Amino acid sequence: MSTIMETYQDKTIEVQDNKKLLIDSKPIQVVFDNDTGKWSTHLIPYKEFDDLLALAKQIIADSEEFK
Repeated sequence: MSTIMETYQDKTIEVQDNKKLLIDSKPIQVVFDNDTGKWSTHLIPYKEFDDLLALAKQIIADSEEFK
């Protein structure tokens, strides 16, 4: 199991096995689109991201839940 951890705006981002995302230990529901090869979440509708780290940073920047 591989885990990437990074701190962004005082929040801890954890990506496990390049398919599970946690922000400050809270699981974030994500969806991978096999056709486009991109990630998305209901927290940021109508946007797709190349990787979970970029998605997590955008969630932290835009979501009221993590401000």
